[in-house]
Amino acid sequence: MKGRKKITSVSITVLVMIVVAYNASTMGLASEEFNIIETIETDTENKFKVELKQGMEKYEKTSPDTRLKVVETPENRTETLKTDNKELEIYEDSEKTLKTVQTPYGKLEKGLKDGRTVENFQGQQKEEIKDFKQKAEEKLSRELRSAQQLKEQAIQEHLKNIELEISREENNTYFKIQNNEDQTINIQNWRIEGKESETGARDAEHRFQENKISGGENLKIYTEQENQIEEDNYIESEELHIYNEESTRGDTVVLYDNWGNTVQNKTY
Repeated sequence: MKGRKKITSVSITVLVMIVVAYNASTMGLASEEFNIIETIETDTENKFKVELKQGMEKYEKTSPDTRLKVVETPENRTETLKTDNKELEIYEDSEKTLKTVQTPYGKLEKGLKDGRTVENFQGQQKEEIKDFKQKAEEKLSRELRSAQQLKEQAIQEHLKNIELEISREENNTYFKIQNNEDQTINIQNWRIEGKESETGARDAEHRFQENKISGGENLKIYTEQENQIEEDNYIESEELHIYNEESTRGDTVVLYDNWGNTVQNKTY
């Protein structure tokens, strides 16, 4: 599925492709998942592409002289910046953080591994490599900030079709997540978070387990079951029981996806 959208003040074309993939579960049964691939083109030479899957986030930002690539999983994160014939890579996991610079002058690897400082160098012009490393880290920081803005824009283009509602039935408050997409969405590890109106501090949180919402359907999350609920697609949440109290009026309730992106927020 492809669509185009023009954004005022910035000439940006958004190409949206939502790919529905069927992956075999550990029990050998097919389960419906979805990947999001979105590309933003600021012009013919500058592009940004983000790909989200269950358990992986990847995005790339390219221009005539620079390419940024970021790949993140629950286990590790890799940031790579390429410019001309030089490259800076930063790799992080629970055991190490390594910065690797490769240039025509040689290769420098520096960082922390198992709590110890490590540094390895191969080549002949170490000072020139260190100078490039410093400049590349500064450029990487700028490129990451720009990429983060583009990523949020691309994600919101997709997530605009997911709605959060808050309602009451007699004495029971419930939250409803409406899926206006054609595809089934998997909201495993998504969360609803409540924040106090005055301080912004979190006062409640519900994290979803293995919940899916079919295209055009919704899921209701009841905070308390005082009456018989005659519905099929609902769950109960003790964590959100606080929203049956008058003291929570005016609080902000935020729905986040599994990567921490804001899907939607509402004032209770």
